[in-house]
Amino acid sequence: MRYKIIFFVVVICSNVSFITGCHKNSNACHWAAEPPSFFFQVKDNGRVLPDSILNSLKMYYTKNSDKIYINDLAQAVDFYANKGIMTTREIGMLGKQNYILEYNNGFKNDTIYTDYSDETPATNCQYILRQIRFNDSVVAADTTFGYQPVYVFIK
Repeated sequence: MRYKIIFFVVVICSNVSFITGCHKNSNACHWAAEPPSFFFQVKDNGRVLPDSILNSLKMYYTKNSDKIYINDLAQAVDFYANKGIMTTREIGMLGKQNYILEYNNGFKNDTIYTDYSDETPATNCQYILRQIRFNDSVVAADTTFGYQPVYVFIK
């Protein structure tokens, strides 16, 4: 009887893990949700852009000469609040893409290129950020901000 109960518990637990997708191998993706949020900060003359500019900042890409705006672009909250950091998750689902940062204050628009690649067997992540370019220059992640890396773009 005792072995039947142990067997039953093991079968139930493994089925729950399989159904919910919670069971992953040791090469599991380390992000809690995919795609991970993309955090960036734009600086002009060494200064973070003020809220008056960030609150109206827009990001888009073009498709058949139409502007497709990124709808979830917003200032970061919690630990990243009040630091001039913007965030979006939407761009992670679009793979390799060129974006335009559109300013309303007369600043020249900037370009961002993201390379989110497909799933690889080594990490099991569906959206892996391979490269970021700002105005055609490769930008490395700044990990001093905390848990999430922030890409600092210098105008």
